[in-house]
Amino acid sequence: MIHHLRVSLYALMLAAAGIPLYIHLPQFASINLGMSLGTVGVILMAIRVIDLVQDPLIGCVRVFRISASSRRPLAPLRTRWLWLDG
Repeated sequence: MIHHLRVSLYALMLAAAGIPLYIHLPQFASINLGMSLGTVGVILMAIRVIDLVQDPLIGCVRVFRISASSRRPLAPLRTRWLWLDG
């Protein structure tokens, strides 16, 4: 339960950091760069689609690496040291 809470709080911080981008970028790009709002919208949507594909792939790689490392006998000890450092 605590692990899920830590991951959720980390995701919340990352999402909150991106909010100003969606608020200020369209106005900045249209006024200063001369881009249309439609073009900015397409670029932002493309970024979200790439994120939609990329996140599950990263999760699958992470799960695969954890399952591969669990075959090693000393992997749980190394994992405990990593948790203590973080």
